[in-house]
Amino acid sequence: MVADPRQPRPDPSRETRLLLLTIAVSAGVLLLLARFRFPDRERTAASAAVPAPALERLAARATYDELAAIVLEVQRRVADSVVVLRVNPAGPEGGRPYRAGPPPDDDRTRFAPAVRVTSDTAMALLAPGTRIGGVVGRGADALLVAADPVSGLALVRIRPSDAEPLELRTTGAVNTPVYTVLVEGTRGGSVVRPVFFGRTDTVEDPRWPGLLLVAGGTLGAQPGSLVFTLDGRFAGIAVVADRSFGLVPAAAVLEAAVRLAKGAPSAGDLGLEVQDLTAALASATGAGHGAVVTYVNPAGPAAKDLRVGDVVESFDGEAIVTGDDLRVRVARSNPDETVRLRVWRRGQPLEVQLVSASERLGPSAPAALGLVLRGVAGVGPEVMRVAPNSAGAAARLLPGDVITHLDGEPAPSPDQVTRLFESLPPTRSATLGIRRGLERFVVALEKR
Repeated sequence: MVADPRQPRPDPSRETRLLLLTIAVSAGVLLLLARFRFPDRERTAASAAVPAPALERLAARATYDELAAIVLEVQRRVADSVVVLRVNPAGPEGGRPYRAGPPPDDDRTRFAPAVRVTSDTAMALLAPGTRIGGVVGRGADALLVAADPVSGLALVRIRPSDAEPLELRTTGAVNTPVYTVLVEGTRGGSVVRPVFFGRTDTVEDPRWPGLLLVAGGTLGAQPGSLVFTLDGRFAGIAVVADRSFGLVPAAAVLEAAVRLAKGAPSAGDLGLEVQDLTAALASATGAGHGAVVTYVNPAGPAAKDLRVGDVVESFDGEAIVTGDDLRVRVARSNPDETVRLRVWRRGQPLEVQLVSASERLGPSAPAALGLVLRGVAGVGPEVMRVAPNSAGAAARLLPGDVITHLDGEPAPSPDQVTRLFESLPPTRSATLGIRRGLERFVVALEKR
């Protein structure tokens, strides 16, 4: 019998409905997974029209162009806050930086950037004895107001400007990681380049308060370079401390400018020259740390109490680790101030009290050559003995060294070495080619 189509069909069972729902949900999940796992062909075809490397290059180019635009904008914003000084290293006159007219523009000329802190003064990092000439591109002389002999920060008077007051960013505001702009000096004026700060660590250094050190080396920064944030604010002056890139914070630079405006700070002097304690010297002296005395000025405060070879372990209770530690602490002492030194001498500790000189003693007498030489035909003189506190000792020459070249000339005689050294003016140098065993190198023989 055939069923009547007009009669209603029975409803699917509950099991059938559940089965159909399960199949539909599974199919939907599979389609969704396929979309994530295999992009649709239309999008893949569109992407294939422009290769991925080209897109990456375009993105990189856009990023570099944006950074270049930012750097140029920072350069424009800081232009009125930066001047570049023409300077020369110390000449025979020595002393602190001073105005003596524009120095000769030769291969010794350097270009130091300075940041304007008032309308007519700027701060720069300068080595003691630097000669200051004019300002690059402005034809103006620069007059030293005062310099800190320890840190090298110098306040220089320049032509007044109507530029807005410098905005200073404190140490705490330099949040890392961050890009900054480094301003350096050149013959044509200031140049800028971006520098990335991955992290900063505050360390103690008696030369500069609140020194920031950046992990990762010097980053190619020259000491004295100026650092600005990307919003055009002054962040500080670059220095090198303990072979790392450091930053003297803007706030510390401004505080130093206020102090220098009142005059150059006084500095103590004990009449000592020192060097780092090497492993070999530590073994020979038995000292665990400190600075080794290499010269005692006969007219200085230490003449009766210290001798060459002593190791200064502490200064006023503060441990001395390097020669720079002692030099800085001595210079930071006040004239006529009594200081306490703990000294290690031939395996025995000594406590010494000295009164810092009331005025700077000045440089010691020019060092003699201090070399006993034996001629070796066709090769050059052999060093037989090196006198302490001599020019030869300062050049780190050792008995057994052979001087193969003198200012580039091969096989000099002992007399030629001696005569050339005697003819040198103070602070000038000659170059010596040295053979030490299988090693060959060049040293500077300076007449101090």
